[in-house]
Amino acid sequence: MRGTGWSGAGSVYAVEASPRLFERLRESTSERPAGPIKVHHFAVSRKAGEVAFYLATNCGWSSLVENETFTTAERVVVPAMTLDQFLSSADIRHIRLLKLDIEGGETDALLGARQTLGAGKVDLVLLEAEPKRLQAFGHTGLEIAHLMAEHGFVPVAYVIVDDIRPVTPALSAPGSFNGDYLYARQNLSGAVHQALSGEFPR
Repeated sequence: MRGTGWSGAGSVYAVEASPRLFERLRESTSERPAGPIKVHHFAVSRKAGEVAFYLATNCGWSSLVENETFTTAERVVVPAMTLDQFLSSADIRHIRLLKLDIEGGETDALLGARQTLGAGKVDLVLLEAEPKRLQAFGHTGLEIAHLMAEHGFVPVAYVIVDDIRPVTPALSAPGSFNGDYLYARQNLSGAVHQALSGEFPR
């Protein structure tokens, strides 16, 4: 997206709580240790420590909280960090895109990133909002909407499978359906809308 101060350079920081998936990620990036993808093993949460993590029979559905959307195969204990702590320790000063797909833990992750979000260090946030999984953590999509607005973000699109659609009033709050929401910092929302409609700024 030219004209917004963005370029193609940068790094990808992949955070994975599941020990099994972390090993797979580490193996897939081991041939390029100095490459752009950095893999880290911990659970993103609202506070640091050690937490129980429930490995699902479908590994992509594993979560910090057991719920009716998956069957637990094994319970393990993993380290946990807040995003504020991780970004500070890794000296990450700016994030183009923060993607959160953590099976209901998205609200807690955002609560642990208040300093980062409030300081304007993040441009875009893409997050999953599955109603039943959010409820299992004791949260709702409306909480996410209020939290993002508090930090100067606006919803610009939602994603169902590979279909990206503009946000409508009826679907303005995460959790209105089972899918992903794209938020942009207020001052970037116009450029993002143009990009999504194919009218890239020059």
